[in-house]
Amino acid sequence: MKDWVAFRARRLVAIAGVMGQVMIIPAVQASASEAAADMTVDCEKIYQRPGHGQTFYEENPTYKDTRDDNAAWVFSTPSEHGLKADVLSEAAEELGKTKRALSALVIKDGTIVLEEYFNGSSRHDSNNIHSASKSIMSVLMGIAIDKGYVKSVDQKLSELLPGYYSPSDSRWKKKLTVRHLLTMSSGMKWTEDDTEWEIQTKTNWVKAISDQPMVRPPGKEYSYNTGLTHLMSAIISETTGQSTCEFAHENLFYPLGITAEHWGRDPQEYYSGGYNLYMTPREMAKFGLLVLQGGRIPSGQLVPGHWVRESMQTYYRPYDDYGYGYNWWIMKVGDQVIPFAWGWGGQMIYIIPKMRSVVVITRDTSDAALVGREPATHDFIRKYVSAGQ
Repeated sequence: MKDWVAFRARRLVAIAGVMGQVMIIPAVQASASEAAADMTVDCEKIYQRPGHGQTFYEENPTYKDTRDDNAAWVFSTPSEHGLKADVLSEAAEELGKTKRALSALVIKDGTIVLEEYFNGSSRHDSNNIHSASKSIMSVLMGIAIDKGYVKSVDQKLSELLPGYYSPSDSRWKKKLTVRHLLTMSSGMKWTEDDTEWEIQTKTNWVKAISDQPMVRPPGKEYSYNTGLTHLMSAIISETTGQSTCEFAHENLFYPLGITAEHWGRDPQEYYSGGYNLYMTPREMAKFGLLVLQGGRIPSGQLVPGHWVRESMQTYYRPYDDYGYGYNWWIMKVGDQVIPFAWGWGGQMIYIIPKMRSVVVITRDTSDAALVGREPATHDFIRKYVSAGQ
């Protein structure tokens, strides 16, 4: 046990050394100064936009963000940042040839060195980022804990959502904490992409999720479950007195220059936790840059640095090639440890600390029947890493 604790401590120090480096991020700096003046989102209106409904997963139309944020960014070339331009260009070209590719952005040292759009897409297009928003939910939970709305990751769900738990619950259910939601280790019975369709037939989705039977003790093993991040959204709403949409914009999005174009919600008006959130590729990049910076923007610490570091630890290894942290995936390419947000159909935000880089890739999911696996996104990352060597 002592060896394990020492190993974890060394890992935290190592990641802190890389992710704790502070560089100026032009995009975040410029956007933050403008946010209060010209950024306002009516969460009720963005929920009601075309495409919303009463299904757990909505249709995936494209919305438009008409704001011009060019002034918030600095642009450069790959070679000016020590990258092999030909390797990166070839990687982008190959990605663009894959079915349903929409965008590829590379930000190095806070500067856009590659920005490509495919198949008629543009920087103004705001699409469903699907489960990539689970990583956003993780950051929101970190902020809620930092502000004292939630005591810690070890606070029990029965304290946070008392209306959905009772003294007669099983001993396993009584042990459920925020940590189990963040690490997908609840022990609930859940079949992803199946149970959701059962949940949407119920009048109260949070209750239906909470009522799922326990099949193993919490914390015993990883089991992917979108219902858990939806419970996180309910927790944020209940503890802060704001909708998750309002809390997110006030405490995370506005300071970064982000405005969601659409955000779904359930019959009880809890905003979708970890799905049905729409952003542009550049907005995804701004979020990625915040994480790369260890939660810091020029005006101060937006997200606690320790939370970012803890989120990027591997707590479970559901697959040989991937670890899982606090709603972040972790993979390794060569000597690079790369946390990433992973959304259905290929909505990706890669954080590459050693290369001081963020890579965003998006793909079209407007026709679910045509959405396949997304290995091409990882191929792009492997080539990007090689471009810097």
